[in-house]
Amino acid sequence: MGLGLRLVKMPSDELFAALNDDKIDIAMNNYAMTSTREKSIDFTSAYACSGVSIVSRVPNFNKNTDLAGKTIGASKGSIMLTYIEKLPFEKTVKVYDTNMALIQAASAGQVDATYAWTSMQSGLKKVLPIPLYWSPELWSSPAGMAVAGGNNSLKQSLNIYLARYLRTNDAVQLMKKYYGKDLRCGN
Repeated sequence: MGLGLRLVKMPSDELFAALNDDKIDIAMNNYAMTSTREKSIDFTSAYACSGVSIVSRVPNFNKNTDLAGKTIGASKGSIMLTYIEKLPFEKTVKVYDTNMALIQAASAGQVDATYAWTSMQSGLKKVLPIPLYWSPELWSSPAGMAVAGGNNSLKQSLNIYLARYLRTNDAVQLMKKYYGKDLRCGN
């Protein structure tokens, strides 16, 4: 086929523009598939579904309203930031350039809480010096690879290979290794 692979590392909030400017062909970053995002780009079929929880140094935050009057952290350009900004109560929002900077701020007590994918919990327990508390899941969202809007041939090809791969035991084992559980939607 004459195809080559070149991985390009860039900030997650720049990936959609890079797709639409034809600088990259595929963006992979555990992107939640939302109707807002689908106005500017296309998604493959979902390869994972992950819940969202409130994450903090204290076990007191189990629902959104527990964060009224608190300082909440979010990553720039994330659906979590959009969600937090729409919460109907007073709060202070601190925005971080990367997910890692956000998690470090939460573990250092620089914010009272943040929202995070529950799929991150297993990995964060291994690398953070203190435990973080996770609320029950508040909602779940499917994640897919992003492609430029209208690039149907690439999207269809990726969907074929994703469907094949997600039916394999290798996919399940990979998810369990890195996330502690099978994240395939419907499992």
